[in-house]
Amino acid sequence: MPTATAQALKAVPRDRGMLWRATRGGRSSYLFGTLHVGKPEWRRLGPQTSAALRESDVLALEIDAQDPGVSEAMAQPQAARPLPADLAQRLQQALQRACVPAESMTGLHPVWQVSLLTLLEARWLGMDPAYAQEHLLAAQARSQGMPVVSLETVATQTQALIPQGEDQGDQLLEQSLQQLQDQSGRRVLHKLARAWEAGDLAALEDYEAWCECGADAAERTFMQRLND
Repeated sequence: MPTATAQALKAVPRDRGMLWRATRGGRSSYLFGTLHVGKPEWRRLGPQTSAALRESDVLALEIDAQDPGVSEAMAQPQAARPLPADLAQRLQQALQRACVPAESMTGLHPVWQVSLLTLLEARWLGMDPAYAQEHLLAAQARSQGMPVVSLETVATQTQALIPQGEDQGDQLLEQSLQQLQDQSGRRVLHKLARAWEAGDLAALEDYEAWCECGADAAERTFMQRLND
């Protein structure tokens, strides 16, 4: 185990992110906002988050990546027309820069591919999808014998992520590739992770002011469909 990781696991766990509790009729539900990436030192839940998990009967995730049904659905080839030559070349270059073998993305829609590459940008910031809080929550829930369920499916996420029209899909791919190339996505992720770790709700509520997104109507419509 790397020294930095070992030291992180020895540190006193502290709460990160934002945790809400809603109570009605004597029963409480907890809502915990997570990132899809994390740092080694985030591998231990803080005391309040741990207590909320212990008090819960079921863990509901956006999507449970460890569910065999989810893995099977993700492995199914996704229909996509051939990309224009320039976009196809730029996507291949982005895969090479990220040291991701192109064959590992076989069958994934190009928009899914570039979304995964965006997540992998976290590695430049000392973060990785393997340390995402939802993975830690799911592992602890299962160790407690707690049911884990998905609120969404691969189909619903694909519907939200991938525009219906080919032109819109190409435009989204173009924007995402540009964010990878100019590292704007990395800058935004850095700010987002710092705000999340500090529980800075004011910074998150002001996301549109620093996200370097929503430059045109089409992008704003996409962001609304994806997030809302």
